[in-house]
Amino acid sequence: MAKKNKKLKVKKDNIFIVFLIVLLVGLGITLGILVKKSFSKPKQEVVETQVVDKLDEYGYYLTDHNTEAYKEKYNELKDILSSDKVDEDKYVRTISELFTMDFYDLNSKLSKVDVGGVQFILSDYKDTFIKTATGVDGMYYYVKSNLYGDRKQELPEVDKVEILKVENEPFEFEKIKDSKAYKVVLTVSYKKDLGYPKTVTLIIIHKDKKLEIVEVK
Repeated sequence: MAKKNKKLKVKKDNIFIVFLIVLLVGLGITLGILVKKSFSKPKQEVVETQVVDKLDEYGYYLTDHNTEAYKEKYNELKDILSSDKVDEDKYVRTISELFTMDFYDLNSKLSKVDVGGVQFILSDYKDTFIKTATGVDGMYYYVKSNLYGDRKQELPEVDKVEILKVENEPFEFEKIKDSKAYKVVLTVSYKKDLGYPKTVTLIIIHKDKKLEIVEVK
């Protein structure tokens, strides 16, 4: 009888050990889940650029990430281009200012490939322009991503753009030729001087009914 009780006791002890192991494993899994949840970052929403206005005939557009100064100048461009007869002098001046405001204001860009002012570049050169701007020697190369709105990097913000000179200058390069091209010289002021260009020269040519930038220096 004592032998039978001993076997029963051993069996009960085994059941207790199995139960204890299962309980500990369950507690371990639960604790692991709780720890993971406490340290995991909440899902962040990606910041997206929304187009808020378009000039389809010319391919120009305005986004919700453009600066207030840019938005005002864009509306001026809309007025110029909606006239029965477009004032070309105002047209060339306005797109020169818009390009400079957008291209050199890196703080409003979401990433290094979000290159400003591309809509004003000669259509055949847009890809080359973007590659140059984002390449190792380009202005946009070191721009960090702000797709989640958490960028800490200090980047230039354009405060003011002024035109110093507008003059006609013949331009010829490869298949491109324009005897009445424009040379526009501008100055750029920033909210904080971080060492970025303060003088910009643009060469602008006629392309059908549009004026397009073919050179930036």
